[in-house]
Amino acid sequence: MYLTPAIPLFALSILVAAQPTLRERNPEPELDIAGAIALDKGIFEAIGWRWTHSQAPGFEPTCDLSQAKMPASELLHHACLHSYVRRLTFNPATRPLPAPNGTLAHVAIGRGTQNYTCDLTNSTAVPVPVGALARLYNASCIAALWPDYLSLIPLIALELSLPTDASAPLTGQNIYLSGNHFFTNATCPVFNLDTANNQYGRAAVKKVVAVPAPPRAPAGQYNQGFGSVAWLYLTANTALGPQSFQEVYRVNTAGGQPPGTCAGQSAAFEVQYAAEYWFYA
Repeated sequence: MYLTPAIPLFALSILVAAQPTLRERNPEPELDIAGAIALDKGIFEAIGWRWTHSQAPGFEPTCDLSQAKMPASELLHHACLHSYVRRLTFNPATRPLPAPNGTLAHVAIGRGTQNYTCDLTNSTAVPVPVGALARLYNASCIAALWPDYLSLIPLIALELSLPTDASAPLTGQNIYLSGNHFFTNATCPVFNLDTANNQYGRAAVKKVVAVPAPPRAPAGQYNQGFGSVAWLYLTANTALGPQSFQEVYRVNTAGGQPPGTCAGQSAAFEVQYAAEYWFYA
C-alpha cells in the first residue's frame, strides 16, 4: 500500500527559491556557522510546521521506500538561506561503504550521545569510545519523498534539545519515535525499533566498515565540537540469534567526536550527535 502525504508546498517553495546559481556553487573560504544554523533553524521549523499540519495528529504516512536513495559516497548539505550548496566528499583514499544487499525497511534520525571514558591517571590518555545512546525518529517517508529535507535534519537536530517526554516527536517536527539505539557492551550496538505504537523490528549488529565523515562535516554543537563521527556499515550479529535487520548504515553524521586528549575531561563523558540510520532487511 502506497499513500503519499500532502507535500508541504510552502516549505518546498522556500527550498527551491534558496537553490544556488552555478556561480554560487563555488566553494567559499569561510562560513558563518552561527548564522547558517540560525537561518537553517528557521527553515527547519517552518518545514516542520507545514509537515505537522499536513497530517492528522499521530498519523504516520506510508510510502514507497524504493524511492529512497541512501547517500553513498557524498553528502549534499544545504545551508539554505546562504544560497549555496556545498558538496562534501569522502577522501578517495578511504574505502567507500559497500552497497546494500537487502531491501530498505526503515529510515530514522538518531539524536543522542556518543559516550567515552578517560584514564585520568594518564596525562597522555585519549578518550575511549564505550558506545552510544540515542532516540530514533521515523524519517522513512521523508527519505522517500523529500531527501533534501532529510539531509538537513541531522545538522539542525544536533543544535536542538531532545524533548523531555521520551515518546514525543523530534523537537520542532512531526517525526515520531521509532525506537532506541544503545549498546549492551562497548562493542555490541542494538537498534530496538519496537515500541508501544509500532513494531518495526530489532537488531543487534556488528561494525564491518567505518569511513571518516566528509572533511567539512559539522564540527559539533554550535560549531564548538571536534568533528563528526564516522559513517558506518553494520551487519546483523547472527551469533546472538535471528535479527530483524541484516544491514544498518549510519550516514550524514553531525557531531559526536571527542577531544583529542583527556585533558580537562571527566572519567566518563558524553558528546552530542545526530545521524541518519538506514535499515535493510
